[in-house]
Amino acid sequence: MRIGIAGPMTLELLKPYLPDSCPLPQGYPFPMTAILVGELLQRGYEITAYTTSTDITETYTVSGPKLTLCVSPSRPRHRAKTLFREDVRGLVNSLQAHPCDVLHAHWTYEFAMAALASGLPSLITIHDWAWAILCQYKDAYRLVRWGINAYTTRRAPHLSTVSPYMWEHLPPSVRQKTHVIPNFVTDSLSDRSAPNAPREDYIISVCNGFSRRKNLETALLGFRQAQSSLKGVRYLLVGQDCQPGGPAQRFCEANGCLENVVFAGPVSYDRVLDMVGNALAMLHPSYEESFGMSVLEAMALGTPVIAGAQSGNMPHLIQHGTTGFLCDVAEPASIGTALRTLRADDSLRRSIGIAARRHGKENYSASVVVGRYLDAYQEILGGRSRALETCLCN
Repeated sequence: MRIGIAGPMTLELLKPYLPDSCPLPQGYPFPMTAILVGELLQRGYEITAYTTSTDITETYTVSGPKLTLCVSPSRPRHRAKTLFREDVRGLVNSLQAHPCDVLHAHWTYEFAMAALASGLPSLITIHDWAWAILCQYKDAYRLVRWGINAYTTRRAPHLSTVSPYMWEHLPPSVRQKTHVIPNFVTDSLSDRSAPNAPREDYIISVCNGFSRRKNLETALLGFRQAQSSLKGVRYLLVGQDCQPGGPAQRFCEANGCLENVVFAGPVSYDRVLDMVGNALAMLHPSYEESFGMSVLEAMALGTPVIAGAQSGNMPHLIQHGTTGFLCDVAEPASIGTALRTLRADDSLRRSIGIAARRHGKENYSASVVVGRYLDAYQEILGGRSRALETCLCN
């Protein structure tokens, strides 16, 4: 039984399953799909992974013992003007050349369109709320994405989404055919940092993009307000637009927020986990999160998280005062108060980190969630084979 996984992928995470000498395209920095591929491979399944990359002009295919990777070209700009036609065509060609028995497509845009066009039995996972994103950005690109999302979710016979928050905002006709299956972390992630190990004197935000939705501006102003009580604690900014000289630094220069702020910029996924696992706390100021993958990773690492009390899935993921802190991320003063509280109380910080780690392991570990995806694949295939449950091939 061969399972197909289609979606944006952090391709460096697939290197252990491919020939050592094989150079990989850059792909797209989204670890979740690549982690799912790895978990299924470790359970003995044969996998074909389908993704796109902007640094190639022809489809790139490479195979390992149980993994075939197909990367088709994608234009870096103006894809929406053609309704992602080139991306979809390249993905469909890969699906036809290297078919699978059941396909799991992630996001409801070009990968979902390719899944529907392929005719393969498919599960499509809804990762974001397209309407909320359109309302925040109000541009032609998001308008096209919203239209594609509406088309694919209505046509797809089998859907999942990553959180109760997302499920609640689906149209009733879509909700009826949608499972809630959360994102997950590997079972070994919590082993990267010991519960009572000393932490370095910094807080961290991991954020791809300096946009209104990500709300780093308010976080920086809140950190500035709390400086006098934080006793030299640094604030590390990790991700796109957070590099030296980037938009985050320019904002800090214009608003007097430079003191003790470190602009780390984009770093490897493995390095991000190390940085989060050594932090006193993670500050996640986003206004809206369909799930909150970086928050879950921090929880699994035992790092307390400060997030928005009304920020999408955050109240579902975090229990205030027990597994994390919820505050009003629209107000610098509220963020500053949360930072001061966590910094001042070592025992509270440790107890929240321990409870967050336990909560993540019990509810969002691979051993819990991957089995739910396998059940969904079996349901799509009509239960015609138990191979999805028993094919632990050697």
